[in-house]
Amino acid sequence: MSRYTHRYGATRWVDTSGKLWLFGGASYAFNGSTPNFSVLDHLNDLWKYTAGQWTWVQGSNVGNESGNYGTLGPTGDFWLFGGDALDSTGTPGYLNDLWKYSAGQWTWMQGSNVGLQSGVYGTQGTASPTNVPGGREQSTWTDASGNFWLFGGNGYDSQGNRGFLNDLWKFSNGQWTWISGSNLINQPGVYGNQGIASPGNVPRARNSGVSWVDASGNLWLFGGGAYNSSGSTDYRDDVWKFSAGQWTWVAGSSAADQAGTYGILGTPAASNTPEARFHEVSWTDAAGKLWLFGGNTPTTTAAQQAEGLGYFQNDMWTYQP
Repeated sequence: MSRYTHRYGATRWVDTSGKLWLFGGASYAFNGSTPNFSVLDHLNDLWKYTAGQWTWVQGSNVGNESGNYGTLGPTGDFWLFGGDALDSTGTPGYLNDLWKYSAGQWTWMQGSNVGLQSGVYGTQGTASPTNVPGGREQSTWTDASGNFWLFGGNGYDSQGNRGFLNDLWKFSNGQWTWISGSNLINQPGVYGNQGIASPGNVPRARNSGVSWVDASGNLWLFGGGAYNSSGSTDYRDDVWKFSAGQWTWVAGSSAADQAGTYGILGTPAASNTPEARFHEVSWTDAAGKLWLFGGNTPTTTAAQQAEGLGYFQNDMWTYQP
């Protein structure tokens, strides 16, 4: 493999044949064969892992650009939106370009090839060819009908301000629709009553949560990082479901930085919950069960809090909607 094997923030997916795919991410730049730990390169290399071997499929083996979050559609097409990358002019920043990878080729579907774009929201609930989310990194889904969804993230609102978002978007038939949430950054959540859907419910603005789709096509969201009143980041452990046009707060706490309840190893229980976290790794199996591994969890000492440091975990969890 190339020297860019070592990386973080890469997008990965498993196709309908069980092959593992890896796209982009960030890696330290190199001076010859020596890594430069003060410089990060953005990557756009595409790799496939099958039969115990990696294959470099497409993209450059030098720093260029990287997407961030993506999702596999029901027909095996992979969708990728925005991320922290280099735009077509070589300028770094958050992008709002939407891409599809199908039959061995990338297609630029929508959005700008220049970064740092504000969102154009239009009228909530109404599709328009001029609507487009602002540049960001965020949680994404593809539903059973092939519609692409994204929620929140760290990026730009309708006023060009950068922060955490809680807007929900759908891309269908070549157009974006702003579905729910605010068009402004750093908005609080409306939790309502746990287990009860309501048109007024909406998750708190956040970034780097886990997203998945269940066997019935409902969208799910867990955890992430959100700004608190002091302007620093807190950690969430709340579970949300979006179904029939409404959000439901399903599990976890509406408060920040909650400790986990681990219970008995290997034994499910209604009281079990992972510690609040973000930047975790997740996947779903053929039965629609969510698997969750690791992530960044809250600090416990004043020294860690002063440095903005958290713990990196190696705990594995499953969740069956």
